[in-house]
Amino acid sequence: MRRQSEEGPLKLHVLGCGRGCQRQEDRGEVVRGDLVVTKGRSRVPVPSGLTHALGGAGREAETRLRRAGGAMGCWATFRRELRLSNFRVTHPEPHVFLVSEWQEQPVSCVRPWYVVYRWAWALYHLCWWSASLANEGGLDASLKRKAYHFIYLTNWAYLSIVVMTAVHAGLVTDAWLRYRRTGQLPKTTTLRFKVLWVMQNVVFLPALLITAAYWSAVYNPADPITAINADVHIINSVYVLLDLCISATPVRILHFYIPFLFMTVYLVFTLIYWAAGGTTPDGFTAIYPIMDWDNLSVTLPFVVCCVIFSPFMQGLVWGVYRARVAVRERCCGGRSSLAPLPHPATMDVILGRDASMESVYARTPDPVTGQTVSLSPVTPQNVYQNPVSPQTQYQPHNNTQQAPVTQSV
Repeated sequence: MRRQSEEGPLKLHVLGCGRGCQRQEDRGEVVRGDLVVTKGRSRVPVPSGLTHALGGAGREAETRLRRAGGAMGCWATFRRELRLSNFRVTHPEPHVFLVSEWQEQPVSCVRPWYVVYRWAWALYHLCWWSASLANEGGLDASLKRKAYHFIYLTNWAYLSIVVMTAVHAGLVTDAWLRYRRTGQLPKTTTLRFKVLWVMQNVVFLPALLITAAYWSAVYNPADPITAINADVHIINSVYVLLDLCISATPVRILHFYIPFLFMTVYLVFTLIYWAAGGTTPDGFTAIYPIMDWDNLSVTLPFVVCCVIFSPFMQGLVWGVYRARVAVRERCCGGRSSLAPLPHPATMDVILGRDASMESVYARTPDPVTGQTVSLSPVTPQNVYQNPVSPQTQYQPHNNTQQAPVTQSV
């Protein structure tokens, strides 16, 4: 295959597809949805505020390009999500596990309010789990009676929420304290972040499945709805959906195998428990009516449905995550950690002028001072290999000057 040349016309477009785009995104250079200028394989991001500063022509160009690239970008995002590399539990930006989606971008620190948010949920779930365990069989029940608490999938899942929220709160607090001392956020995805990500996958999907299965197949309308019952079968999913909308934690479709393994472990436990003669507190051999090993005509279809629908449910969770990112980018700008001023040819491309890479002598009004801005000539090597500092990129001068200021790179 012929290698694509670095030479070629300048193009302004919305980043949304291609393997090269994904590689640059993984390195933190550009992010899907960024407005970029390309020349061959090279890409330079355009700050979101620049086109607005340039007036109607810039805003119109950006709007037109984003509308044209939106559908293609969504499909390309979905295709990249299904790459085999996404089976791995690794991420190029570990700070996303420590911050909110809605704080300033690029991320500069861990916010104290987010530390409080994480500890509030951790303590909330710990208190409700403790109340649920104490209420098992009554407050004066024996330890043997309270041990039945651990045979139910609901309690397995809720205990995993308790552990995950406590671990998450601890990691966020540790990062916040480290930032106060060093002024830096983690740069690599260490084991503790991988463990946290696995735990979040164990929590998110099972919580939604348990809520759906309980209210559709297990709940008896004749039974009263207690506060504990509502917490472990309703608030658990409310927490998951709320946290998916607030935290910056990413979601991968191909991580569906993690909650599936969790459910498989519980399924094997119920089989062993049934084979050993275990019963519920009421003396039934089936822990749940839909998981009765004495009646495989009910249990096997349920197991098959779980196997088939786990990837689809994980896809729904991923859809919530992508919706969060899309709203964030539309309302508050992209998540790119790179925000340099663009090279001089960028404004010519946005305004539809001749953007020759050999000689660019654009003259536009400075958005701050109102003075005329002269843009110095650039070359492909200067533009894409040697970023220009804000101090040398634009040189305002009075209208009597004609010669452009030489750019030092």
